[in-house]
Amino acid sequence: MPDLFWLILIAHLIADFPLQTDRIYALKEKYVWGALPHVAIFFIFSIALALPFIKTAAFWKGLILLTTGHGIIDWLKTCLTKKYFKDSLLFFLIDQCTHIMLIWIVAYKVIRIEDGSSNLFVLSDFFLNSHCHIIISGLIFSVFGGTIINHYIKIWRTRKKHSNANQTSIQFPAFRERIPGYVERSILFSAMMAGGYFFIAVPFAFLPAVLVRYLMGYKKNGSHENIFTNFLVVAVTALLIHFVGAAYQV
Repeated sequence: MPDLFWLILIAHLIADFPLQTDRIYALKEKYVWGALPHVAIFFIFSIALALPFIKTAAFWKGLILLTTGHGIIDWLKTCLTKKYFKDSLLFFLIDQCTHIMLIWIVAYKVIRIEDGSSNLFVLSDFFLNSHCHIIISGLIFSVFGGTIINHYIKIWRTRKKHSNANQTSIQFPAFRERIPGYVERSILFSAMMAGGYFFIAVPFAFLPAVLVRYLMGYKKNGSHENIFTNFLVVAVTALLIHFVGAAYQV
């Protein structure tokens, strides 16, 4: 049977990372209603990725709950980091864990797994392959989330060196500047998940990104993302995916 949790989790990761553009993020930060476009993306992708469940009333009840909860969590995080706390890697991780916990509760408690229909026509191989869903989740998080983690670590290092440093002075990298990190982490994650002889490709995973940085005119020490941080993010994510995948098959 299809597992709704992983399908909705992929929708969440897509909405929170690759499709949460700079413009959409700016709307969230500026206006009370700014989270609506972001929440709409999550809603649409949840429907697209959870097709086996859309005929059940429980799915729509759960999806409305999830969409509302997603918007509230994002709004609370924005308010808290603006008025009371400095935005940080810890807040980012708490935010993601809260979203994942809500998805887990809705998927396994509000909408039961057996509600999913196995009559999935040409896409049945995808919807029934939970192992594939787990890997896709890890890939999206490590590739796109790695940029955000790098950014928070850069803020932390700057604050450590300069106690009067202002977070707003440390700009999030433009899309063009993120490309080397995307390339790097994509190759690293693929090599680590493939395992075996593919581990040989791990050291070479950095070469394309270094080349891209050079061609794009970055200075020797001017790239936004740290290679060691990229390796650490991918390694930890890959280990978690291996562990979860193994446990899921037991």
